[in-house]
Amino acid sequence: MKRIKTILILVLMVLATFAISATAGTVLMKAQQKKVTNNVSQQSFFDAEITFYIFEGTGCGCKPLIGATINATSGDGEDSGVTDENGTCVLHMVINSDYRVSIEAQDYNTVMFDFNVVDDQNFRFHMGEKNDDLPHSTLSLLHLVTRLLDR
Repeated sequence: MKRIKTILILVLMVLATFAISATAGTVLMKAQQKKVTNNVSQQSFFDAEITFYIFEGTGCGCKPLIGATINATSGDGEDSGVTDENGTCVLHMVINSDYRVSIEAQDYNTVMFDFNVVDDQNFRFHMGEKNDDLPHSTLSLLHLVTRLLDR
């Protein structure tokens, strides 16, 4: 009889130890899952479609610029593309990230700008023709004045 009691006590101790271990493991796992979930919610895994419309010419007589290269770089990634027959190029960028974008086309001044991706966005650019006879600062001033007069 003492032997049966001892065996029962040992079995109960083993079962209790197993139950405590299982409960502790579940609590620890839930805590780790919550920690991972919190880290994921702070990172952005979503892309936005950024559409570029590139034109040549000024005013109403502008035409789509085919073959302009658009590069976008960020610490979160990069994307690039070339404008199609409509002067359109769509890049995919990570939401809530800062990007540096450059737009280049042969015989046109390069456009470079920085922006933060908020959501799907559209950009329209009228590329200014290069003029090798003028210094760079004069080109920038000429481009600015031309854009102001087009308004």
